[in-house]
Amino acid sequence: MPLTPFSGLSSLSVELAYVEFTSGLLVTATTAGAAQDVVSSGTVAYDGSAVVIEFYAPVIEPGSSGGIMLLLQDGASILGQFAYVQPGSAVINDQQVTPIRRLVPTPGNHTYKVTAYRATANGNIYSGVGGSGNYLPGFIRVSRVETQVNVPIPISVPNPMGLIVAMS
Repeated sequence: MPLTPFSGLSSLSVELAYVEFTSGLLVTATTAGAAQDVVSSGTVAYDGSAVVIEFYAPVIEPGSSGGIMLLLQDGASILGQFAYVQPGSAVINDQQVTPIRRLVPTPGNHTYKVTAYRATANGNIYSGVGGSGNYLPGFIRVSRVETQVNVPIPISVPNPMGLIVAMS
């Protein structure tokens, strides 16, 4: 009988920042340099460990032409395009968005935020306070990724004498 003790890595996370937004945003900015703030994590001190940044908006509604670009920023520095919401048909125009990004920040203070700009026509990012008939809040969450080495689980192996010997 082969020995196959369970071992490996599992990921856990520790929430470092969680900020909700409950007001909608009319997106009128037309360039990345002038992008409007949607939500900011606030300033957090990082130790150089890997983090996961999540964003959620219940509804993003691009204008009738063009789309809405979401950027992930660290302060004034644009890290990249986080998501792009393109207009669809009149029936399927509103879209829920939940982009996620894993990165390793340098040790020190960082302020992660999501900003937005539009291509051609104004659009909207909706959120609310929740409850009947209301959108849920949107949010940004930053979590540190913790890697944990699993402790091997003891296994039982029959020996030639017919006895069960516990091994770990």
